[in-house]
Amino acid sequence: THIIGELSGSELYQKINNKEGTLHLLVFKDKKWQFVDDPHLSIVDQGGGVYAIVQNASKTLRLYPLIIAFIPKPEVTFSGTISGKITDKDGNPLKGVLVTFAKTGIFTVSGSDGSYSLTYQAFKTDEPITHVLTFKKDGYLSQTKAVEVSSSSPDAIVNAQLSKIPVTYNVKGKVYEEVGEGEVVGIPGATVTLYLPVVLDKIDITDTQVETGLDQDATYTWEIYSNGELIDTVTETGKNIFILTSDIKSKMTEDGIYELKITVTHTMGEKIYTESQAGIIIKKGTQYEIILKPTGIYPSEITLICDGSGYYSFEGIDTSMDGLLNIKAEAAGYSPSSLMLLPSGQIQDGIQSQDIQLNKKEVEVEEGEEVVTPGLYYEDFESELTDQNWLLLNSSEKVGWQVIADPENIQVAEEIVDQILFPDRKTIDVEGVISDMGELTATVSFTKEGEAVETQTVVYLIDVDQDGDFENIKNNYDSYTTAQYDVTLKESVDKIEVGTPVLVSYPDPADKTISLLPAYSGQYVLWYGSTETGTISDQPSNTSSEPNSGEAISPVIDLTGFNYATGIMNTWYEIESVDVAGGQYDQMEIWISIWEDDKEEGEPIIVQSGAQTYTFNNKQYVKLLTLNPEKEPPGMQKAFLNYSSGGVNAVPIWITREMNLNPFAGHKIRIKFRFYTKDKLYNGFRGWALDDLYIKDQKSELEFSPVFSNQAAESIAIRD
Repeated sequence: THIIGELSGSELYQKINNKEGTLHLLVFKDKKWQFVDDPHLSIVDQGGGVYAIVQNASKTLRLYPLIIAFIPKPEVTFSGTISGKITDKDGNPLKGVLVTFAKTGIFTVSGSDGSYSLTYQAFKTDEPITHVLTFKKDGYLSQTKAVEVSSSSPDAIVNAQLSKIPVTYNVKGKVYEEVGEGEVVGIPGATVTLYLPVVLDKIDITDTQVETGLDQDATYTWEIYSNGELIDTVTETGKNIFILTSDIKSKMTEDGIYELKITVTHTMGEKIYTESQAGIIIKKGTQYEIILKPTGIYPSEITLICDGSGYYSFEGIDTSMDGLLNIKAEAAGYSPSSLMLLPSGQIQDGIQSQDIQLNKKEVEVEEGEEVVTPGLYYEDFESELTDQNWLLLNSSEKVGWQVIADPENIQVAEEIVDQILFPDRKTIDVEGVISDMGELTATVSFTKEGEAVETQTVVYLIDVDQDGDFENIKNNYDSYTTAQYDVTLKESVDKIEVGTPVLVSYPDPADKTISLLPAYSGQYVLWYGSTETGTISDQPSNTSSEPNSGEAISPVIDLTGFNYATGIMNTWYEIESVDVAGGQYDQMEIWISIWEDDKEEGEPIIVQSGAQTYTFNNKQYVKLLTLNPEKEPPGMQKAFLNYSSGGVNAVPIWITREMNLNPFAGHKIRIKFRFYTKDKLYNGFRGWALDDLYIKDQKSELEFSPVFSNQAAESIAIRD
């Protein structure tokens, strides 16, 4: 099996249209991938680079993994071999070096003589081809190299020389508590985190921009080389973002491979630690591709769990980091330690010792007061006090946030049911035939259950194997009138003709029962919508009389005893699919604020979380995340199709989402759930529901990237 590079969806779609290969259905069976030989299964082009596996007849399928594979024609590809030898700085061969094609993940391991060999296959239309190779071995600094090949010169030799990592030392110690005067006891299971002066373990690339981890006090140097000659350099404190500007592009005059090198210098007094990473920029005409992958041996932080006596040990730390390391400890039931800078010059016999003391939390409970479980906040909306504790602000008297009981009893207005293609509506199946054929469409005729008059709809014809004959069909989503009919071939055929039998599934006109989902647990949920229509429309129509919006604001949540904070919410949603990406229509946002009563509103609060420092303004919200997709989701954007927690044109389902609230541990907070339609159109969907929200004293590993700006008033956009 050969893997053909990292083609984008548009590039692959273009090659399919250019007939540089064919699509095949593969199944993983008997521990290997095999071609599917089943006339009832076919691949259908749904347009825009979207393909689907279609079952053309009713039959039982075994649960085997299926994939759609693009297999290029032999005449449009070429193959070659990249080989070489890997040695250390003294020229000695290195065995066991992992050599990987960075784009495809194909890899090999060097032999006892240090040699390696990798084969590849590539498209002739893409030549010259640039292969990026990474070389990794434990105990050595990784390396990245690039080579250019073509069909006329398909083989290449790439040698590598790896350097051993510098001298290292260990950081050891004990996490303990004082139990009496001069008497200490280790804390089993305590968590210790070591923060290293490293930012190049995080590298994100988008188009012509590179972003690394941020150290605001470090000096970043970005350099571009052409054939070993420096052609551009930028040095600036805290500049963790590199942009391939027009000025830089003007210096890259020839097509080919350019080296991109980043060097980050961390300083603390007289102590200096430097990390660097090399990548490449590939120039082809006006197109640029940046390849820069993290290959360092150190992460920005390392976390360990203490043993049964409270001891911990971080091993293999670069001695150049001495004086630049920070450490912190925490344990359940104890207040976390402050972030401590490990003193320099304390390494003896390859070991630096650092014991850390923790103090037990003191919880005062007044007589008759409910005892809250330490390290946990929980809201299931079952309490009668929910409405009093939560602040529900809505722009409409009919639509908005509300706590409802037995949501499955709230039904969508029948008028809306006939305007929206709800995927969970009951359907009826009947037989029909292809009654007429056009150039790219066909008319389907069938008789609905209980009716005497024949009904017709139009479907699109699909030439699966591009031989001039149509072998399959695709449903017509141009309007609700045609989209309500789900048409499939009754059985697989080699050629669709007038009279070809089909199966038609359509909404049951006698059953218009569409309701909300039952609660995730218990009886109550927090829901945004109208109980009169069962949707976010204020009238029985897909178009509401006016835009609406609302905010559900939690009571003050006390996280002062937390070491970390991970938020969990169970939610489902169903909104419009048209222009639903972030910042457009039917927005579902989650905001958060620190809420300290002893500070003025707007007063800056500096928060230390790990090695990062954040500044929040007291009692002012920042956007934590949005449930809307960043880009328009694949599929059809139609007024009668939904975007739900189950997908596009899919039944909404309960899903569990995690939120990184680590920076808010040790503070009081409020969380705000904000929904707004922005206009009147396409509001006949079932809205947004929440249940079983909780925050636990546990570290979240998710990225923390809130929007640091005060919440601005949203202007209402009206679509024509």
